[in-house]
Amino acid sequence: MNTGFSNRMKDVFTYVREEVLRLGDESIGIEHLFLGILREGDGTAIRVLKGLGIDPKDLRVIIESNITKRDSRTNVDKDSIEFKKQTERILKKSIMEQKNLGDNEIKTIHVLLAILLDANNIVTISFK
Repeated sequence: MNTGFSNRMKDVFTYVREEVLRLGDESIGIEHLFLGILREGDGTAIRVLKGLGIDPKDLRVIIESNITKRDSRTNVDKDSIEFKKQTERILKKSIMEQKNLGDNEIKTIHVLLAILLDANNIVTISFK
C-alpha cells in the first residue's frame, strides 16, 4: 500500500506554505494545514464539512480569528518552512487513517480525521 500524498494534498501543501507566510508565521501549524484544505476547496474533506452543514468560508473566519496574526513574512523561503511537532504528529496520524480506510494515498479526508481526533489543537477547539 502506497503512503504517498494525493495530487490534491500536494496542492494543499502549496496553499499551506502560502498561509504560513500570509499569517506571518515561521512554521507550519495544524491551523495552516486546515486552512490549506479549506483553501483548496474540493475533495472529500470539504464535502464532509458541507454535509455536516458547516460552511468552509465561515469556518475559515473562525479559525483565523483564533490565530494571532503577525506581519506577512517576505524574507522566508516558502519551500524551507518546517512543520511544527504537533503538525508532524497529525500527518503521521493521517497515514494511520489512510491505512485504516484502505486507501492507496493520503487524501484531505485522512488529514481532516487526524486533526479532528486530536482534541488539543486550534482547529478542533474552534469546532466547539
